[in-house]
Amino acid sequence: MDVVHYGVTSITPADLNLELKHDFNFLTIAQVGPRPNLFNTIRWFLQEFKDDGVCFIVKAPWLHNSLKDRRNLAKVIRENFESFERKCSLYLVHGDMTDEEMNFIFNSCDVYINMASNEGFGLGSCEMLHTGGCIVVNVTGGLQDQCGFKNNKGEYLTAEEYVELQSNHRGTYVNHGEWVKPVFPSNISCQGSPLTPYIFDDRCSYEDAGEALLEWYKVGPEERERCGELGRQFVNNEGRMTAKHMSESFIKNIDTCLEKWKPREQYTLEVV
Repeated sequence: MDVVHYGVTSITPADLNLELKHDFNFLTIAQVGPRPNLFNTIRWFLQEFKDDGVCFIVKAPWLHNSLKDRRNLAKVIRENFESFERKCSLYLVHGDMTDEEMNFIFNSCDVYINMASNEGFGLGSCEMLHTGGCIVVNVTGGLQDQCGFKNNKGEYLTAEEYVELQSNHRGTYVNHGEWVKPVFPSNISCQGSPLTPYIFDDRCSYEDAGEALLEWYKVGPEERERCGELGRQFVNNEGRMTAKHMSESFIKNIDTCLEKWKPREQYTLEVV
């Protein structure tokens, strides 16, 4: 078994006039829904930083990227969170954006947040690492690949080790890359449906999530820059999360499938 990660290419950032109020900015990109955990993430941010001059940039649609959708989402956010007395601020970004514009947003932020309860990969946090930013992620699904978890020998976990481990969401390995503050789930359940036989739903506690955000805020810009550079080196090298690595892995694994392919056993259907 092998893994083909999503590849990220090099993009020159555009120049957007965001008019941000604060020097320190968190970022999340998510669609409104149960799995991305967006409203809880906003609430945790407001509770943790109510007395601090920081900003949370939320790039999100409700259903699609129309103006009506933006107005509806902004209305719901105001209705749910305008009662919070706070010094921190929320900044809603909505609608279609070019790669260059998104790159500008990533470069305008210090820390990326993904508190989804399950995630196949998590492209936003990966793109943040490519820009030298730091991340806070729930330890679930494909987000684990971006954490750089290490085995007892101090080596990065391989695809083969994950086959046996299945998931590190129970904290079997806690040693990780310096560019991430992983939040281990406090509640693990098994969800299912006719289309999806089962999927683990990993929910973290708001105390752990808030503490992880606060830790990045406290370390200072020099330390965040150092850790972010380590993350950028990881996704470009050992993590294999570039377009070049994706292409090479895809070709290699297709060749392997063709070489090791065996015809399926034939079955006879009988009427009962």
